[in-house]
Amino acid sequence: MFSADPSPNTGNGDETLKAGVTPTATALHLKNVLDATALSRLSHREWENSVRDLLQLQAVPGSSKDFTPDSGSTLFANEAASLDVSSTLVANYATAATALGAKIASDKTVYSKLITVSAPAADGLPRARAIVTPLLKRAYRRKPTPIEVMAAATLYVNAKTALISSSGDAAGFAALIPFLLQSPYFLYRIEVGGSPAGNISTLNAYELASRLSFALWESIPDDLLLATADDGSLLNDSVRSAQIQRMMLSPKANPTLEYFNSQIFAVPTFTTIHRTDKKWPADLGDAMVDESKNFFNEVVNTQNKGLNELLTAPYTFVNSVNAPFYGVTATSKAFKKVALDTEKRSGVLTQLGFLTVTSDDSGSLLLHRGGLFVKDMLCGIDLAAPSVVPADSKTVYETQRKRVEATTTSCGASCHAPLLNPLGSAFENYDQADNG
Repeated sequence: MFSADPSPNTGNGDETLKAGVTPTATALHLKNVLDATALSRLSHREWENSVRDLLQLQAVPGSSKDFTPDSGSTLFANEAASLDVSSTLVANYATAATALGAKIASDKTVYSKLITVSAPAADGLPRARAIVTPLLKRAYRRKPTPIEVMAAATLYVNAKTALISSSGDAAGFAALIPFLLQSPYFLYRIEVGGSPAGNISTLNAYELASRLSFALWESIPDDLLLATADDGSLLNDSVRSAQIQRMMLSPKANPTLEYFNSQIFAVPTFTTIHRTDKKWPADLGDAMVDESKNFFNEVVNTQNKGLNELLTAPYTFVNSVNAPFYGVTATSKAFKKVALDTEKRSGVLTQLGFLTVTSDDSGSLLLHRGGLFVKDMLCGIDLAAPSVVPADSKTVYETQRKRVEATTTSCGASCHAPLLNPLGSAFENYDQADNG
């Protein structure tokens, strides 16, 4: 599949990678993680966004819906260790790349945007080199080597004869796009760093540009970011800070922020929640999802505020479906912003969706709620259930909190007492329908 690519070369002289990197702790020292990022495959979300930006499309192509799904074993489905590549996925990539090449080659308006204005008018290697060089740079997230440029340009030129086409550019893109989209330099975020100092190898400027871009945009670096990698200025703290500020203000950051919010607060699962309570309407799950999206957009995009507002905001968004649960009135399905009683509700953690997804018909799932706080929000340890759980000789307790404390003191002194129990008990004044 990748035989068309030249031999591996980062093009920056930093090609030494030392194995045996010692696992390091997170900032909170709560769990160990492997430093296994040297060859991290793009997630399907990253692939879609990268193809859109590389080929200057109006929207993501949507091809990944037919791919072998990414592993759901991690919260954001983008951890390097979980993104393996099967023979089926390789075939998926090939099918999608070929189809995109044919589709773009059939539309001159689309592929003309990929032709640099300085390209010579006549077909041939000079024109091909002018066209492929910026595309290779965006696809590989670094300057392409002369050998790489010549290989791609030759493919572009020869395609006119090979595909029996009257248009050199149409044939060229029909061949070039599958070549780019199946290259390991596109499909993988390759990080080899500079000269290692002991067990630590520092990212070079291009690798840092990719780190920032995929973290903030889930896509490839744009030309402005790549320019700071070209001259190495991105390694300067002030330049890097300025680039981060610019990228965060870009509309391209909004989907990443929204995705982070939806995953960390389990928003996609809201529509799967059902209760036997008669007050529970069938479409409440959809209303909770829309409430979360409206609330996040208000805090982050409209008010330009952050975590403090997300956790303490004295308002939310309601319509006729979810309004009764907040004790307010709404007469239509359209959402509106309403003020809440701050003695009962404050921020996202007291909203209907989050409280409900961590409860069931009997009430709140205290340990599940506490575990979500520790594992996902505080980036803590993965809390597995103990192999032996003490028998519960008592069947009735005054409160859920007393029941949990009585049954966990002997099996989890290191996690239940300081973390799980108090965090899980924080909102025990809500009933099974999460009315305060």
